[in-house]
Amino acid sequence: MLDNIPAVVPPTVAAAEAAAPAPEMPPPGESSLPAPTVEQAQTADHVFVAPTQPHAAATLLGVLTSAVLLRDLAVEHFDTSGEEDEEKEDKDEDSVD
Repeated sequence: MLDNIPAVVPPTVAAAEAAAPAPEMPPPGESSLPAPTVEQAQTADHVFVAPTQPHAAATLLGVLTSAVLLRDLAVEHFDTSGEEDEEKEDKDEDSVD
């Protein structure tokens, strides 16, 4: 099937189109929505501006998780037990030679 494709594709002439969009169509990205009512504006303000009270259990869980993670990171960073064993083995091998 791919053998039937010509090596050179003849150029096609595209019809000249107007560069500007039709005047009856609004530009892309702009729309004509009606203004919100007073009740809609108050509801939106209430939803997006309302202060939220943190839940005590969620706060405690976050603090506990942070403490456990910090401890694990500190142990991993400051743990030198493997390095001391390697240094002792290197010294033992050097003294044998």
